[in-house]
Amino acid sequence: MKAARAADSTSAVIAQEMGHILSSDPPEGDRDFFLCGGDSVRAVDLITRLVERYGGSTDDGGTRLGADLLLALFDDATPQALAAVVHEHI
Repeated sequence: MKAARAADSTSAVIAQEMGHILSSDPPEGDRDFFLCGGDSVRAVDLITRLVERYGGSTDDGGTRLGADLLLALFDDATPQALAAVVHEHI
């Protein structure tokens, strides 16, 4: 249960970041970044912010996290899916 709460918390933070980047309210956890108005430039901004926030706890300084987030964005660009990727690295 603790892992689920952590993932929900991370998903909420990612949604906040998405909302900030998109100049909108944070999207729901299952809303796709690109369908909410995101584009490739904003996706890079999102990945950069997430690596800065969560990559410091990784051995490689977030390089692998950034690569995995980039791949995930093309598969499932929702806050929930990106939170799952973050949790694989922290």
